[in-house]
Amino acid sequence: MTYSKLKLNRLPAIIVIIVAAFLLLTLSACTKQKEKEPEVIKIGAILPMTGNLAWFGEHAKNSCLYLEKELNAQKKQVEIHIYDSKSTPKDGLSAYRKMIMENIRYSYISLDPVSKAIIPNIEKDKVLVFVGSVDNEIAQKSRNVFRCYYGFKDQTIAQYKLLKSMKVKSAGMVLRDVSAIRKYSEELLGEKLKDAGIFVKGVHLYASTTKDFRSILIKMKSESPDALVISEYGALYPTIFKQLDELNLRNSLTFVCGLGMLNVKKDDYHLYEGVIFTAPMFFGQTKTDFRDNYINIYGRPPTYEAYYCYDSVKTLFLALKNSKGSIRETRDYILNNKFQGISQEEMEFDENGDLKVSTVYRVFRNGEVGYYK
Repeated sequence: MTYSKLKLNRLPAIIVIIVAAFLLLTLSACTKQKEKEPEVIKIGAILPMTGNLAWFGEHAKNSCLYLEKELNAQKKQVEIHIYDSKSTPKDGLSAYRKMIMENIRYSYISLDPVSKAIIPNIEKDKVLVFVGSVDNEIAQKSRNVFRCYYGFKDQTIAQYKLLKSMKVKSAGMVLRDVSAIRKYSEELLGEKLKDAGIFVKGVHLYASTTKDFRSILIKMKSESPDALVISEYGALYPTIFKQLDELNLRNSLTFVCGLGMLNVKKDDYHLYEGVIFTAPMFFGQTKTDFRDNYINIYGRPPTYEAYYCYDSVKTLFLALKNSKGSIRETRDYILNNKFQGISQEEMEFDENGDLKVSTVYRVFRNGEVGYYK
């Protein structure tokens, strides 16, 4: 065999070696590129961006933008996709279908009616959702539902324990006319008080748009309860207590209020002298800069919707990042772990997927607010 023939015989082997080396280099480069660019986690948020509750959705959207920027600054890549429910169940369902078409399987849903329209579809569609709902039983409707929101049920039980410990003999109620509030405050609290020998003298309902409470308050006063439970629309509390003072109806009544403290302004502290609030813990108590940063960015304080949307989406993100990514594994990770939150310091869910809400008693004394023990 001559040298030229030998050289030709080796040519295929040389080509194979070159190609193999090229492929190895390409694979190595791709691997390094993949390490530099981690997979983006996509999470949906179905919010009322238009319609009569657009202000509600605006705060949730702001918290999503805030969280997205915060996580991406730490190189924990996430994309939060906002879908407009237009404040209605029908449009919320359309937004959900659009989200499914875009292959986003994890999301936060705002508003009870929208959540209840969507939930029947989620197991079939292999979706896991967090909902902002006041209904403590909503997570029981599907194993793929988590409820991350303050709880009327938890609050009601706290109110019952408080009234029982104070040994009041009778109570009245002034309640916002919403089904979940009536379910827990009127029915559950009413039954518990009755069983404890505390007589419920009257239940008075008002709408979210109510401006004048005088007739309700005068009737309530004529019933002479020892304590008055007021729930649930904090934005109306200043109006209620100003009108109580105008009518000179306070006297020795004990006032127990729900939620609402998020809306309490320092200038109005004098209105709530002696009033006890049973409420979730997050009103300025969590050790984060979220509230101050939110005000600096958006020019106004966050509503509770902003807190709970932030915590829902962040919990989803952490679960997806640390589990293998299937619906079952993500759900199991959430159920078996605790998360740092801004709505309350520690986020933990029961076996049904319902947030274990931390409820505290706060009381106003001499223009200051502190814990009631």
